[in-house]
Amino acid sequence: MRIWSVYNLKGGVGKTATAVNLAYLATQAGYQVLLWDLDPQGASTWYFRAKPKLSIKAKHLVAEKEAIGQVIRSTVHEGLDIIPADFAYRNLDVMLKKGDADVGLFRRLLQPCDEMYSLVIVDCPPSLSRLAETIFAMTNTLIMPIIPSHLSLRAYEQVVQRLKKLDKHPDTVLPFYSMVDMRRRLHKEWLASPPPSLKKPLRTVIPYSAVVEKMGEYRAPVQMYAPGTPVAEAYRRLWKEIVKRDGELN
Repeated sequence: MRIWSVYNLKGGVGKTATAVNLAYLATQAGYQVLLWDLDPQGASTWYFRAKPKLSIKAKHLVAEKEAIGQVIRSTVHEGLDIIPADFAYRNLDVMLKKGDADVGLFRRLLQPCDEMYSLVIVDCPPSLSRLAETIFAMTNTLIMPIIPSHLSLRAYEQVVQRLKKLDKHPDTVLPFYSMVDMRRRLHKEWLASPPPSLKKPLRTVIPYSAVVEKMGEYRAPVQMYAPGTPVAEAYRRLWKEIVKRDGELN
């Protein structure tokens, strides 16, 4: 089982859209997928029409008093299950500190899922905290959507600096450009010549598109309602490129 986390310290960069579309594309490629919505806003949970209320409390998960299987829900998509978001996730950092939980907690919680799923995709909250460090420790591949802007690049640089200080961190960090508007000069310049601090970005670029915004209207991945659009093709290329760069998904 591989674990991919879609993460950025900065919000509004297309993180949830990436997680939702990658999860759906993984099922279309024949994988059994678990999407863990760790963002208390619960956008991934809403897109997949899952009930946000958990049957057990988040604090019981952190204390390892309950099995993670009790919070997994099926979706209408074959091969795709979800751990729905819960508003209590906003307090996970406090829970982790109070419980003095080690950064290997989430990896242990997911261990029983090894035989059930080929891939776990985590939709992460935009924070750099104890929770983020716990996510980093369980993650094989950290997928980072970045808007071509100085603030977005600064957030990426802060994450990279933090990862260098951690003993446990992802095997691979994969930044890529998201919400790219080729009418903007800076976007065109950065695509032609990425900033030096942006290490080995993926070649795939996700364009800014109203088609993505319609995910909220259809409550579905782009592939389901607009499969022939350029943005749908971009997500398909992104999926294939990440699988190739991960190198271990089977």
